[in-house]
Amino acid sequence: MIGWFRSNSFSGGIDVPGTSLSSVCSPSSSCACIVAWVFADPGPGMTAHRPFEWPEAVWGWWTGRVASAGMDLIADDLARAIMQTWEMLVNAVPGSQVRREGGAVGVVTGIRLGGFNGVWGESRDVDPRAVGRLLDWVRAAGMPHSMTLRPGWAPEVGTIAHERGLVRVPGEPVMVSEDAALLLDALGADGLSVRQLAPEDGVLHARVAAVGEVTGNEAHYRTVTAPEVLGTPGFRCYVGEVAGQAVTTALSVSNGDYVGIFSVATLPDHRRRGYGGAVTARAARDGFGSGARWAWLSASEAGYPVYRRLGFATVEQLDLWEGRRS
Repeated sequence: MIGWFRSNSFSGGIDVPGTSLSSVCSPSSSCACIVAWVFADPGPGMTAHRPFEWPEAVWGWWTGRVASAGMDLIADDLARAIMQTWEMLVNAVPGSQVRREGGAVGVVTGIRLGGFNGVWGESRDVDPRAVGRLLDWVRAAGMPHSMTLRPGWAPEVGTIAHERGLVRVPGEPVMVSEDAALLLDALGADGLSVRQLAPEDGVLHARVAAVGEVTGNEAHYRTVTAPEVLGTPGFRCYVGEVAGQAVTTALSVSNGDYVGIFSVATLPDHRRRGYGGAVTARAARDGFGSGARWAWLSASEAGYPVYRRLGFATVEQLDLWEGRRS
């Protein structure tokens, strides 16, 4: 686990038992200094690369330490980037709607996939009553939906979600990279050719993402990859091909100084060959090339080690609720 914080004048060391300390950015990067604590000896019941499994006492110490060091500055930047990206999607998909209230944002896209409708926490201390009202608004649209919150929500919020038919499931870490140089090695996966799709070819991305078990129903996801969406400035879609067959894919959205990367998927028979890393690296590289200073993504358990090798580091662990499955 790597934790990030900004400091305008960091020097010397930090004595944290059981850890090592290392700098993970250059003086020329967009932050003055980023420091990482890497747990050298996770100990019983702890997994070094999955911070959300740390014992509560360790996690409490960690969150308190990084908050006091200014990690909130970076985490808040990331939260704003996530919501700005969602607003770009809402504006691109016909009929979509968004509402803001009490530090939370409600989104209804009309896409019948739970990950594309719901409530997202923009701040850590969301207003429980506002969350309830936003969930009721989303539910009234009749779409599958979910709720994603940053750490710090009040226990009442969990009760509100449960009362509205949502069940808490394992969340995902959100990761950031500022180092384009670390992407170069991943771009050369053997036999793989990565290309950007034209907006009218987005159906190929939808097909690979569905078979790759990332998006679920292909027909529903095609709304996201319609030409009018992929033709929006900042949207890019990629496929990686081996001997003419599309085997991996990703979608990216660039906006100002960041690029978000989504729906990275590889066909089951072509995994563990570096293809997912290659298409992710291409999406991030193109974002950096268009002016972004940092790239972000959320990581599944399978994707986490891939993104770590590409230089991404965890900034915040998001909590997730989904609709009950019959």
